[in-house]
Amino acid sequence: MQPRPRTRGPGTSPEQAEKIRRLLQGFATNPTDARAFRTLEEHLYLEGAWSELASVYDCRLSVLAPTGAERAEVLQRAAAIYSERLGDVAQARARYEELLRMQPQNAAALSSLRRMLAAAGDATSALQLAEAEEALTLAPKERAQLLAEIGQLWRGLGDKDEARRRFESALELDPRCDPAVQGAALLAEDAGDRARALALHESRLPGLTGNVRADVLERMARLLPTEDTARRGALLREVVAAHPERRGPHERLIEIERAARNYARVDELQRALWKLVHDPVERQSLAVGAAALQLDEAQNVEAAAYWADRAGEIASDDAAVQKLRLRVHRRAGSARASLDALEKLAAIEGPDPIRLLELAVLYEREGMSVQAVEKLERLLANDPYDGEALAILDRCLARMGRHAERAEVLERRMAAAESNEEASDLMVELGDLHLHALGDGGNAEAAYRRALEQVPAHAAAGAQLRELLRQTGRAAELCALIESLARSAPAGRGRAALLCELAQLQLEQGRPPAEAHAAYSEALETDPSCASALAGMRELAASTREPRALLEVSERELALEPPPERAAVLLADVAQAARGLGDRTRARSAAQRWLELAPSPEALGLLAELARDDGDSAQEQRWLESLEALVQGQSPRAHALACVRLAELALARDDGDHEGAERWYRAARASAPDDEALGARLVEYYRPRARVRRSRSRSSWRARWPSSATWCRRLRCSSPRSSGSPSRPRRATCSRACWRNRTGSRSCARCWRAGSRANATPRGGASSRTAGPGCCSRDCAARRTPSRCCASSPIRPATGGSSTCSRARSRRAARRASSRPGSACARSTSAAPSARSSCCGWPRCRSATSACPRRSPR
Repeated sequence: MQPRPRTRGPGTSPEQAEKIRRLLQGFATNPTDARAFRTLEEHLYLEGAWSELASVYDCRLSVLAPTGAERAEVLQRAAAIYSERLGDVAQARARYEELLRMQPQNAAALSSLRRMLAAAGDATSALQLAEAEEALTLAPKERAQLLAEIGQLWRGLGDKDEARRRFESALELDPRCDPAVQGAALLAEDAGDRARALALHESRLPGLTGNVRADVLERMARLLPTEDTARRGALLREVVAAHPERRGPHERLIEIERAARNYARVDELQRALWKLVHDPVERQSLAVGAAALQLDEAQNVEAAAYWADRAGEIASDDAAVQKLRLRVHRRAGSARASLDALEKLAAIEGPDPIRLLELAVLYEREGMSVQAVEKLERLLANDPYDGEALAILDRCLARMGRHAERAEVLERRMAAAESNEEASDLMVELGDLHLHALGDGGNAEAAYRRALEQVPAHAAAGAQLRELLRQTGRAAELCALIESLARSAPAGRGRAALLCELAQLQLEQGRPPAEAHAAYSEALETDPSCASALAGMRELAASTREPRALLEVSERELALEPPPERAAVLLADVAQAARGLGDRTRARSAAQRWLELAPSPEALGLLAELARDDGDSAQEQRWLESLEALVQGQSPRAHALACVRLAELALARDDGDHEGAERWYRAARASAPDDEALGARLVEYYRPRARVRRSRSRSSWRARWPSSATWCRRLRCSSPRSSGSPSRPRRATCSRACWRNRTGSRSCARCWRAGSRANATPRGGASSRTAGPGCCSRDCAARRTPSRCCASSPIRPATGGSSTCSRARSRRAARRASSRPGSACARSTSAAPSARSSCCGWPRCRSATSACPRRSPR
């Protein structure tokens, strides 16, 4: 027998392959070469070349003696190769039978042949070999294994009693004999004793691994009660984790997870099962079921779309699959996938009108106007007045810029319209198309007028037609159109807006304001809250300067209960307008409400003016005092005016409150010190009442005269008079009450005095810290009485220790002769030679019997 030639294996080098080829050729010519046989056997076994190895064994057997140990060994190896590697039962059986003829007590040959025949289904021959094997001397575990296998053969033949007896005998010899436990468990399953079978299978688990353990776990999962889903799931998860290639555990675990509503786990298991299933029909069934499950039960649109696409890949021409895809992708909002499913459905079942319309809608949504128009034209060929199809076609043509065709489609849509309102809307669209896209104003105007004929109060048509007439400058037609629209419009904001537009147009055309006022009034009657009408009436009242119109519009707006800020402004307008109309009661009420909402100087001032108009001085004073307190420190001018008015009110009282008036005048002067008009007013107030303390402000005098002298209360002194009797002369004093200075002398408030702090220099003379009182040139200049004043001539220092006034010098010479010795004017001489004095020119100095009233005290 020639060995089978061998081709080079994938992992064999060319040199090695060539060597094996030469060895095979040489062994074929000389099978007795034991060295070549062992070399070939080793190389072919390692490379898994089972056919070549079996041929080498057969070639070797052909030259071996019929008996002998080597032939028995080669026969056993050849039978194993045929049985276990090549699956050739006939060749293996022939080799085993030959071996058993040579060695009838060969336990290995008997066991191998028996198992091969049992696996091949020849239980009778296997039992015969088992009986021969049972007669051999075996160890307890080996005999228990043999009895268990014999029991399995009897169970296969249907003799369960004999099988049970064999299993029990095996378990007596070896309680841990797995084949015996398995056989007993299977017998329990056949008898319906699930608890015993489950216990027996569970007892096998500690010693099992690999596929055998997986088989036992699957059997246990099947034996568990249906309600024990937790344990069943745990067993199946272990099998799936250890053996992901097993399909059965995946399917049963999918059922358990679906019953538990664990849809995410179901999707994961189904995707794993998808890899194990290869039949197209089974794959389609799996994908369709998974898509329906995820869409209807799990509400997982994304997973459903995945499975629907898998089904579509397998059966693209199946209408059920495409309908499922369409349903899923509609839910998912995937327009492109829906379009694909619809197109395939249309190809499978034919163009249906509804399907064509849906295709057109989806194509339009995706911006594919050309495809949408194609589907719509096919649809409209059967039904030219399908409103929905015409609407979609209208939009597609507009997007594509085919305006002329769109105008025809709009005419068809108007003909198919179900109501006048719908037709009017379409006419407005047609007018807009003619006006803006086609540039045809005439057709646009005609379309708008047709819309107004259908629905006279159509807002859009009226607005477009008004704008067209306004652009073309047809004002008269525009007014007539607005009037007709206002008459046909229902009461409310729309009609009010039209009337306001009419009023504005009338004002622009120069119509009388009364017509615009009437239009605004009518607009407010139909919509009292129309802001445009209120603003228009207010503007009209401001332009015509009619208080009554302003009062009307302000009260209308107040009736709407505006916010407090706006209400305060409106109440101010009402108060001013009512006062202008002479309605002081309404004006006072509005001003008081204004003051409550927003306390302001204007409100208080208006209330004070109203009180003055009524002749209520007390009320006016109260309002002015509130005003003065409010504006103090904020508005000096307003504060000064309020104080001046309060001073006037104080003077106007019956008792003549001069102190109050003076206090308010001072407050006014403090707020506005630079106001010349206020200063003049103060002077006019003080002069007629001889109450002016100073012709200028005290600060001005103190700045000019820094002396600490005290001054007379009056600005002017009248002629002085003597106080005392001739026998006891007293000090000279002014006719007005003078204050005592710090030196104890009395002097005129306008005379410069000397003293410890008399450092000021009188006009035209020098000063001395010890000098007596001298004449004040400022007082003399202010009095402007030359006959009594020495200020017309400057005071010059006297060479002989005295100084005299130039005017008094002549008078003194005349008096000197008639005067008694030692009796002289106090101002003509001085006790101290260094003193400087001058005559004041008083006429009584001519008297020779009395001393000068102005003489200094001795």
